[in-house]
Amino acid sequence: MTINFGMAIETDLEADGRSDLIHDFSNEIASFLQERSYGDEIKNYSVGIICLRPVQGFEEFSKERKPKFISSQVIRLIDGSSKVLEKLYSYDIKFDSGSYERFVSGSEEDALRVLKELFVNSLSNLDKLPKKISSFDSRGFKSDVIDYLNK
Repeated sequence: MTINFGMAIETDLEADGRSDLIHDFSNEIASFLQERSYGDEIKNYSVGIICLRPVQGFEEFSKERKPKFISSQVIRLIDGSSKVLEKLYSYDIKFDSGSYERFVSGSEEDALRVLKELFVNSLSNLDKLPKKISSFDSRGFKSDVIDYLNK
């Protein structure tokens, strides 16, 4: 069974100019994963990208969600319709001040490098999967994605 992959983006005005880069990166990973199977325990893989300038005292408003697995979830779409996501594994990646500055102020190449680095580091979440999805081939998934990104 293939995995539906996607990234949800939360940016501030300054980082909004890099939204297309995140969107393209997400689509690239999604296309790559369409041809692969790692078991049927995870059907949907969602990563939230929190790309906000860290402001001291306001950290609680943009907390990073820890990894979680949900067997089934109904989500409401912007057009008012709803969609059922089954076997959803999700978590957030939050930019720290250093990665935020490099992402926003650097070249597009630098920004992509930062995004790849954060995403690859986030794959360590797969090392601690819940028992109910422990047969998911996390090693194969991580290895394939890292190899693909290093091309």
